[in-house]
Amino acid sequence: MRRLILDLDGTLIDSLADLTQSVNETLLACGYPQCTLADVRRAIGDGPYKLLERVSHAYPDEHTMDLFRRSYERNMYRAPRVYDGARETIADLRAAGWKIGVISNKQDGAAKALVRYLFGDAIDCTVGSRVGVPTKPDATMWHIFAQACGVESQDECIYVGDSAVDARFALAAGISFIGAGWGFGDVRSAANATIASDWMQLRERLLTTAVLSV
Repeated sequence: MRRLILDLDGTLIDSLADLTQSVNETLLACGYPQCTLADVRRAIGDGPYKLLERVSHAYPDEHTMDLFRRSYERNMYRAPRVYDGARETIADLRAAGWKIGVISNKQDGAAKALVRYLFGDAIDCTVGSRVGVPTKPDATMWHIFAQACGVESQDECIYVGDSAVDARFALAAGISFIGAGWGFGDVRSAANATIASDWMQLRERLLTTAVLSV
């Protein structure tokens, strides 16, 4: 069974405005200067701890992280934008027999809730970051996903993400990778990245490629 597995922020959705709102609410509560959309865009990719560390230049304690999580729970539905062509591509792939999943460094509860809110049952399985579990590019989240979703072989899977972190994650997991050239990450710097410029190019590539290779 073929499986398309997607990164969330910067690949499936543009959540930059909502993340920036929550980052700034957290920074304000902790006495740090505010940041811009560009600051948050550069800091995204390695999960919420690294995001807060990069924008505040201080390692966040559990109180700071709790403030951020509660803020994002309030803000994550404000203005997330599904990238053009994503819903159509997912529908076409499902009609062709593909299963669709998400592996994200976004906190697990938020990732599941947001995917369910935006895509209903069109996404078969979502795994986000959890306390005590290494985030991407470590392959641990892949093993959690594979067990939860009944993946039998890496050969049936392809991962799509917008950052070099995503490319390294796919390499560590032993699965094929396509870079999301429309996102806000640095995927074009990854040595193992074949780039799709937009969702429709990704759709054509997946529907016309019979065999995937790592």
